[in-house]
Amino acid sequence: MRTNYTTILTLALAAVFCAAFPTTVCAEEAENDNIRTEEIQWPRGCKGTPNEMTDQALKQLAEKDEEKAKELAKLREENPEKFRDQFRKVMRDMFGKDSGGRKGHGLRRQRNMDDRPGYGKGANGRRSQQMEKRYEEYLKWFEKDYPEEANKLSELRGKNPELYRRHLRLSMKRYGRIARAAEENPALAKVLKENLKLNEERDGLLRQLKKVNDKEKTELVKELKDVLNKKFDLIVKRKQLEYEQLAGKLEELKKEIKASEEKVEKWNDPDFKNKNVETRLKKLLSKQEHFEWE
Repeated sequence: MRTNYTTILTLALAAVFCAAFPTTVCAEEAENDNIRTEEIQWPRGCKGTPNEMTDQALKQLAEKDEEKAKELAKLREENPEKFRDQFRKVMRDMFGKDSGGRKGHGLRRQRNMDDRPGYGKGANGRRSQQMEKRYEEYLKWFEKDYPEEANKLSELRGKNPELYRRHLRLSMKRYGRIARAAEENPALAKVLKENLKLNEERDGLLRQLKKVNDKEKTELVKELKDVLNKKFDLIVKRKQLEYEQLAGKLEELKKEIKASEEKVEKWNDPDFKNKNVETRLKKLLSKQEHFEWE
């Protein structure tokens, strides 16, 4: 029976469009938050987006140590990267033993990763070599595209290897998607980089809006709207690039389907079958053991 080639292609096209254009573009706002929930030992009751959880955690911290909470809030505004490191440490020290909080969530996850073959201190064998190769390839890209951050990471390597590995993994979580796209689709990588930058601008404006008066707020809202407009355009552009990439893969799939279909039709021919059966039979019989005279 001849394969229904049209049906296969129709289903494949449907899959491409579903993958390339999800129901809502607004869901993209959840990407690349500055605080990763799995890294933090959150106090009791924190829920919502990472930024909302951070606000709630700082509020609870203020009840225990108002000065430390103010210090972190200031650092959050002035130096987001340093804030993330300090915030993780403070949450661990202040709430790590809180039985009502999300106790050990990030640490358990990290320990589980370290215990897996190819990860952490117990890494060995081929899996470990593959991970090391992956790290090396990522670092080459990272040094080229984010030299300043790569230098900071490199400084940790000699001073604190354990902290270096942790920061390397976090870096790969943050930038890994861009690095992978840089190999397959440089145009897509460029869009992802710009999207990450806009996310940081958006988060910075949202923090400022909580501290200003109504007059200043109006101007900041205009800036935030401009950022969101740019981000929307980037999301659409990214989806278009992803669609084009999937469409290219679909063309290759169509060629493979056609070739397979032609091969099956050829193999269904009785003469072709008989010829190949005879050839195989002769080959099998020729493998019988013979006496060696020499």
